[in-house]
Amino acid sequence: MRIAIPAKAQTVLKTLREDIASGRYAPGQKLPSEAQLINTFGVKRHVVRKAVDLLRNEGLIVSHQGAGVFVSNEPEVAVVDSQADLAVVLELSEFRLAVETEAAALAAIRRSPAQEEEIFYRHRVFGDLLKAGQPTFGADLALHKAIAQATNNRQFSDFIYASGSMMVPQMALNPVEDAMAQDPARLAEIHQEHARIVSAIGASDSEQAGKAMRAHLQNSLHRYRRVLTSVEK
Repeated sequence: MRIAIPAKAQTVLKTLREDIASGRYAPGQKLPSEAQLINTFGVKRHVVRKAVDLLRNEGLIVSHQGAGVFVSNEPEVAVVDSQADLAVVLELSEFRLAVETEAAALAAIRRSPAQEEEIFYRHRVFGDLLKAGQPTFGADLALHKAIAQATNNRQFSDFIYASGSMMVPQMALNPVEDAMAQDPARLAEIHQEHARIVSAIGASDSEQAGKAMRAHLQNSLHRYRRVLTSVEK
């Protein structure tokens, strides 16, 4: 069951996302204090805290006890606002079929115990956020990053880091498609697809890991081609 995000929290969340995407708040920069945000947006404390929690779940900010909240060193947020941009996302998704299929296969035979633990952890985080009805964007990307890092070939992880949020089409959808992006049934399908990938990596089954990743990415392509078709109409 999805938990609705209050309208005021959505406004704060959207504004801060855009400020991070535009560079107004640069990587590593401290965000305004809670009191300053309350004053800026004219909202109550719980509204600001909700928006900040969501940004943290998306991987855009980090909290340092006693110091405040800071933009992540590698914040990844992008908003697709045109049909052409969405087409670019889909082109990248097609390219991912080759890159990430091999990455999953290599991760199954090359990952260290610590890297395997990280992959399983990222998968659990996605599931926890899904159950709580909270955004899974950052958790999705973090899982794919963990798999790429487990190849122990820097080129794979560099590709994903360079591509940023465009690696996860749901992160690049504009508000018109946001309902589709956060559809619980669709996210549950993604979680199951992830589970098959993670299970194969844990079993050191290189062939099955590659197949599971390829199936996952192909399903993603099918889903977002439908979005592109709806935009064209």
